[in-house]
Amino acid sequence: MSPFWLGPLAMGFAGSGHCGAMCGGIAGSAAATSTGQRTVLGLSLNLGRLLTYTTAGLLFGGVASLVGDIPALHEAFASVRGVAGVLLVAFGLALAVGLRSFSLLDRIGAPVWRLVRPYAQRLAGPSTPVRAIGFGALWGFLPCGLVYTALGLAAASGSAASGALTMLAFGAGTLPALLLIGSVASRLRGFIARPVVRATVGLAVALSGFVNIASAWPDVWGVRVFAATTHACCHTKPGP
Repeated sequence: MSPFWLGPLAMGFAGSGHCGAMCGGIAGSAAATSTGQRTVLGLSLNLGRLLTYTTAGLLFGGVASLVGDIPALHEAFASVRGVAGVLLVAFGLALAVGLRSFSLLDRIGAPVWRLVRPYAQRLAGPSTPVRAIGFGALWGFLPCGLVYTALGLAAASGSAASGALTMLAFGAGTLPALLLIGSVASRLRGFIARPVVRATVGLAVALSGFVNIASAWPDVWGVRVFAATTHACCHTKPGP
């Protein structure tokens, strides 16, 4: 897995404490009568949520890629990826020092959630895997600043496939805190909150941001200069 995928995965894992506090009730809402059924319904719920994330990443990455292929907008698209990298670096460094407030970003998707919520309420407390997948897919629309940050990375990823994988990696990172329940989940959130763990994950997220910046603005890192020098050297015609 390249650093590009490591960033969304680490971001999802590091934000899973936020996810657990915000979505823990939803994750445990399935009408299960046994441990086995609870496990199946929990997996189905999260499968539906990841399907929504992955589809959104596919759309964001695909549309952004089409826009980036327009010659007049190519440089603008490169700048979008660079800005996404800057935001990822900022998120990672903020995470490393313990700043984790996403309340402003959470409000972005509120209008969409108001449209989706009535349908989600009809499927609340799912008792079958199919209903759980449907409920989980609607759960994926719940307003969340972390999700919107990841979608920004998906849009800057360069293709529909990369956008989908970006969101899949992010969603996979959130799974441990949402699949585990009770004291196990509390211990996991406590582990994530440790300064050393938080700093390590935050720096991994920041590293992914630097990779995005380097690919968007290579002149800053001297990559283009090096590439041009190598190209000239390798294509120098031999003397007589």
